[in-house]
Amino acid sequence: MTIEVPPSRASVDLVTVRDQGRIRLVTLDDAASRNALSRGMLQSVVDALGTAAREGVPAVVLSGARGTFASGADLRELDGATPGSYLAQRRAELWDQIAEFPNLIVAAVQGYALGGGCELALTCDAIVAGDRTIFGQPEVRIGLVPGAGGSQRWPRAAGRFHAAPLVLGGVRIDAREAHRMGVIDRVVPERRVVAAAVDLANELLDGVSLNAQRKAKQLLRLSEQAALSDGLASERQAFASLIDTPDLHEGIAAVLEKRPAHFPTTKSGAS
Repeated sequence: MTIEVPPSRASVDLVTVRDQGRIRLVTLDDAASRNALSRGMLQSVVDALGTAAREGVPAVVLSGARGTFASGADLRELDGATPGSYLAQRRAELWDQIAEFPNLIVAAVQGYALGGGCELALTCDAIVAGDRTIFGQPEVRIGLVPGAGGSQRWPRAAGRFHAAPLVLGGVRIDAREAHRMGVIDRVVPERRVVAAAVDLANELLDGVSLNAQRKAKQLLRLSEQAALSDGLASERQAFASLIDTPDLHEGIAAVLEKRPAHFPTTKSGAS
């Protein structure tokens, strides 16, 4: 699914965007709030990802400026809100659009990834964390519950009993503990977080069909929601849809000719 790019781009000043080869670096950059996930910040991320999807950028590395990934929700937006006014902000739609980004997205996490920041990292396809990074879901400590997937993605990633201390007690864990749980792909020195995330993204892009990778990502996401029988049916359908495609012909030829495959470097059909 391609992310819709809104006509107004006024919120993009809350993130910085630059390209490093075939990887697009999207950096949360709001010094005043330590990269809190205000509605404006979420819209900024959606805008940046929407542009990347439209331009066929094969992979994004998502990071935070000034040594912090994201400090959580912007509490100023919650103070004085009502259930109705909060739901009227339609934040869930923004979170869904981030989760539905069709191409590869790697989180480069350093400093603090708390609350919504933690949930933002869990929305990505892979996580590289600095060795001093702290993860946590502190919502119960201020009278809330996770609101952007923390209660659902943590148990799916780490198991219910690993997730319970974070979700039920607001316990914080460091990057190495998250790595032991299987949630983090790599733990590296803080200064190397973004570079290591770019390296991982390049590794995951090397030698693959981007069209096939996109379908594979859809299947992985489906595995978090669907019954096994439904997931298997979708997998078979996706497999069949890639038969008799240029990428498959090239991949088979490369194997038979004992050479690297040469696939298009951008996703076909980018809009």
